[in-house]
Parts: sequence; C-alpha cells; structure tokens
Amino acid sequence: MDARRKAVSAPRLTNAEIVVKSMEIIGKENGVPKAAPWDIDSELFWMREACVNIARVRARFSKKHKRAIKNFATALRKAIVDLPEDLRQVARLDLMLHHFEAYEKISLKPKPDAFEKRLAAEAALRLCNKFGVAVNTTKEGAFCKLAAILNGDEDADLQHHCRAAKSAKPGQK
Repeated sequence: MDARRKAVSAPRLTNAEIVVKSMEIIGKENGVPKAAPWDIDSELFWMREACVNIARVRARFSKKHKRAIKNFATALRKAIVDLPEDLRQVARLDLMLHHFEAYEKISLKPKPDAFEKRLAAEAALRLCNKFGVAVNTTKEGAFCKLAAILNGDEDADLQHHCRAAKSAKPGQK
C-alpha cells in the first residue's frame, strides 16, 4: 500500500463496547470497578447531543437551507406589506423577518473540524478527574486511550486534543 494513503480504520465501536473498554481503562479499586456503566453512558449521551446540536446549526448554512431561508424571507416581505400593523405585531412578523434577514447576512461556510474529538477529550478528562485516573497526555496514557475509545475508534491518536483539553481553563473551549 502506498505510504501516502490512509489505511482504512476498523469500524466504530458500539456503545456497549465503549462502556466496557472505558471501564477497563478507568480500572478497579479493591476488586470493584471505579466507574459504573451509567457514568460512561451519561458522557456518551451528552457527547451525542452536542454533536446533533452542532450538526443542526451547521445545516442552516448549507446551500439548500440558505436558499429556503432567502425564499421564505422574500415571501414574508411581500406578505406583510399590506397587513395591518396590529396583526403584524400580534403574529410577530416583523421580528420573524428581522431574524430571517440576519440569517441571510451570515456567511459561514460549513467546514469540517474535530468537534467530536474535542468532545471525547473533554469527556475523558472529566471521567479521569472523577475517578482518579492519571491525566498524562502521552499517546499510550490512560487519558488519551480513554478519549480515543469515547470517540469510537480505539486506534485514534487524540493526543493533540487531550493536551488542549487538559490545558484549557474551566469554561473555555
């Protein structure tokens, strides 16, 4: 295989596999696992919700959605011209038009980023701090391995994201 080609990675881990492997990394104390399965599940739930929300926001800036917003705003402008003021106020049509015009002016290009990887590193940091796992950012350390597993690919190298998550101030992303 050509060295420049990226090797096809293994399929993503299922949630059950992620929970089991994460609990192995977090370890046991006196023969009892430090973490419960629902601790890992809750982190996975919040990661999934954040990914869905960011995808929803990014979808607004796709060509199809921008065109729909522009068409709706144009139709709304035409419709409210002859409406009485009180009806426009009750239905909040002026405010709606204002929001659509604001969306038309925004020009963000949807670009790929490592949002999921950052979330996985932040979740791994929270779990490590919660259960007393050493937070070192070596590639083979428990923190980076846990982040890779939470991301769904245990062979992924998330060292850069782990360093960023560890050095970030609370409340900063």
